[in-house]
Amino acid sequence: MIDWTKTKQLCGHNSIDGHRPQVIVACDKCGKERPIKIRNKSKIVEWQMPWECPACVCIREDVSSNLSKSTKASWNDPEYRRHISKCSRSNKNNKKLSKSSSLLWKDESYRQKAISAIRSRWANESYRNKLCDHLEKARNSIEHKKAVRAACATPEFREKMRSIWTDPEYRQAMAKINANRPKVSNIQELLYSMLDDMGIKYYREYNDRIDDSETTIGPYHFDCVIPRPGKPTLLIECQGDYWHSRKETITKDSQKAAYIENNFSGEYEIKYIWEHEFYELDRLRSLLNYWVEKDLEVIDFDLNSVEIRKCNASEYRPLLMKFHYLANAGRGGLAYGAYLHDTLIAVCVFSPMVRQNIKENNKDTRELSRLCIHPKYQKRNLASWFISRSIKMLPCRYKRIIAFSDTTYNHTGTIYKACGFKLVDTLKPDYWYRKNNGWVMHKKTLYNRARVMGMTENQFAEQYGYVKIWGKEKLKFELIRFYGSSSS
Repeated sequence: MIDWTKTKQLCGHNSIDGHRPQVIVACDKCGKERPIKIRNKSKIVEWQMPWECPACVCIREDVSSNLSKSTKASWNDPEYRRHISKCSRSNKNNKKLSKSSSLLWKDESYRQKAISAIRSRWANESYRNKLCDHLEKARNSIEHKKAVRAACATPEFREKMRSIWTDPEYRQAMAKINANRPKVSNIQELLYSMLDDMGIKYYREYNDRIDDSETTIGPYHFDCVIPRPGKPTLLIECQGDYWHSRKETITKDSQKAAYIENNFSGEYEIKYIWEHEFYELDRLRSLLNYWVEKDLEVIDFDLNSVEIRKCNASEYRPLLMKFHYLANAGRGGLAYGAYLHDTLIAVCVFSPMVRQNIKENNKDTRELSRLCIHPKYQKRNLASWFISRSIKMLPCRYKRIIAFSDTTYNHTGTIYKACGFKLVDTLKPDYWYRKNNGWVMHKKTLYNRARVMGMTENQFAEQYGYVKIWGKEKLKFELIRFYGSSSS
């Protein structure tokens, strides 16, 4: 409805005498006022009737349903989407939005309302997952990468980022955000998991507990801190092969080590574990035991309490990563796990044959590619007992099971023989890599790490001190199943 008093105050007595009369109108629902220009003087009388602002009109059910249909129809048009996207990315629109958003955000009531709305939406798991998937796709899209590359190439963008970063308030705010943001890498998580299994007391980085303070020494954070009674406290740093080989990172690591040496000599001792060393976890466990002088506790149990059932890769991959000498999950396939009170203590993986080993009909042949038992749950005859029962659970269409023993790692196939396998072939020796300190790495592991870092196999071996060593032969074992049984 027209507020004639305010109209005369703000627009003057002659406001309705102009070519396009201007009046002050108040919404009958929310009370919000706004100036309106009326095209036709004769229709001024109609504004004396109840009036609603556009915001109140849009939330009415009869209007919002029609708007939703028309908006969806328009959004299905690719040309319309391109036009809206182009307009929204324009500098003029960005400046306009930035200015209006800044003004709105200064209003405390608006700010609290916006925060409340965001939190309520984020509490919805389906919304959260959908938004994360959308952002991940957008971030990995070619268009996004091209746009980022193009923006970074412009002098204006670089100058803008430089000016932002020189602002002390911005740098302080970013330091606070980074300090509260988890930065735990995959190899750190693997280290923590290994220490948990070994029963070693430690403090981890960014654990959202009071333990966090134990990993902070002066201006530096450390990945893992292990107290050792009567000896210097152990500081462990997990080094990614790529990032910690860069010149600027090497300088920072040196400064970090020098700080401890100069200020806490005899109180702390730094040890480094490189990313590629996590691919030889048996040796890494031995190294950790040596550093902390602790042996792994073995748990006694009854085989009748063990349940064997199928398990997926997400369940058995951590077990292989920590305790199998090849570390990775291999080619996948059918996997059976041994569970003790719902705890996975062993896994057998039956995979399709690799191309160079296919001499039989691959449709009825599977390879026992991975066998791993948790070191805490070692028991006499557990391996042969577990393999035999896993084979019995395989579908009947698999008539032949193949297994290989690498004598380089002192595997002679004793367990396979106990399960009824027969030795059918001996494969030629292959090479592997050994570091100067005795560290062993599989050739495929070293090759993969070299590719990730954009290096050749020889370059990687030379840079990290690995020497090519020719190993021993592999033994090929075979088990023929009859009607689903495990007899040979």
